[in-house]
Amino acid sequence: MTVWGKKRQSRIFWLSDRSKQFRNQAKRKATYQSQIAIFWQRHATQIRFYLFWLRRIVWIAVILGSIAVFITWLLNPQTLPILKLQVAGNQQTTLTTLERIIAPVATGSFFQVDAAQVRQQVLQLPWVKTAEVQKKWSDTLLINLVEYQAAARWDRNTLVDSTGKLFVLPEPEQKNVQNLPTFTGQEANLNDILANYSRWQTVLQSQSLGISEIGCNARRAWYILLNNKIKLLLGRDEGDSRIQRFIQFYPQMQLNPPAVVDLRYRSGLSVHVP
Repeated sequence: MTVWGKKRQSRIFWLSDRSKQFRNQAKRKATYQSQIAIFWQRHATQIRFYLFWLRRIVWIAVILGSIAVFITWLLNPQTLPILKLQVAGNQQTTLTTLERIIAPVATGSFFQVDAAQVRQQVLQLPWVKTAEVQKKWSDTLLINLVEYQAAARWDRNTLVDSTGKLFVLPEPEQKNVQNLPTFTGQEANLNDILANYSRWQTVLQSQSLGISEIGCNARRAWYILLNNKIKLLLGRDEGDSRIQRFIQFYPQMQLNPPAVVDLRYRSGLSVHVP
């Protein structure tokens, strides 16, 4: 019985200690919670402010990271490369020539290719007068050309286009312009030479004649060399009427070229045979 009583008494003491521990823990927990509540009341505004900006900083970092990844993807030359070339307005300029001239600047992705640089390269080609370059989503380069329309030769490598502008044509391209007429004179008179050529060529074609050379000197005295080696001296004025006079007498003249027909008279003409 004595032993049992001791065991019972010790059990009561143990339960009492456990109860005290629970109470102490509850007090500490309550104290801790109260301290947190006090801290929150004192610093709630600052904490909310920091959390507000922390969330935004995280979002900004995520957005900037996504943008950086996207830009890296775009700048990769293997992303959306230029694969097709569409050209309009080219008559003298071949696709092979275009591909060769734009190759140094038309490489990379769709976003890396600079249309302005491509245009500068295209303008270096001899026949190209103006050019427009555009990129078409997502792998095509569009080139629209306006080429010079050669009307005559001016000197060894210089030609006259249909609007009276001079342009230089390299020696390898000369094979395409062998049959053009030759203009001579001062550059200031170039538009007048082109206008007279167009008008007089039409008139002379009625007699199956054509102009192989036309020009004027510093005093604006005009001459024409026909395609049958007959040279017409027209003087400074009344060129149209003198051409008509030549056509009127030409069927009766029975000229053996080369010959020089001087039309610088008020009426009539003279023929000089070398």
